[in-house]
Amino acid sequence: MSQSGDHLDWELSVRLAGGSPELAREMLEMLADALPEQMRTLEAAAADQDLERARDAAHAIRGAAAYCGVPRLQLAARVVEEAVDTGEPTLVAAEMDLLRCDVEALLDACSGRLKRSPE
Repeated sequence: MSQSGDHLDWELSVRLAGGSPELAREMLEMLADALPEQMRTLEAAAADQDLERARDAAHAIRGAAAYCGVPRLQLAARVVEEAVDTGEPTLVAAEMDLLRCDVEALLDACSGRLKRSPE
């Protein structure tokens, strides 16, 4: 179960990293470093109504979350992908707001986890 609320499942992260807490930590650091730029790309694509680029950006976030053991973010990014597929700007904007909240919460959770030594 998650140790940092619902946003970071440390045990899953370690399991996906082959049982290595250090590798899990490195992967989470890379995710945390990449997320702000990935969100800017997604937001710019949505603002431009470039649905293909928006879907690609959401898919990239989803994939990174899957590799790092962050199921809530993975789900939120999938929902954005599905919203983009509808072509409804209002739905896309609403789901992106939820994704943005999940990203911020995950970054907070990672900040706390990454400051501690791997277990």
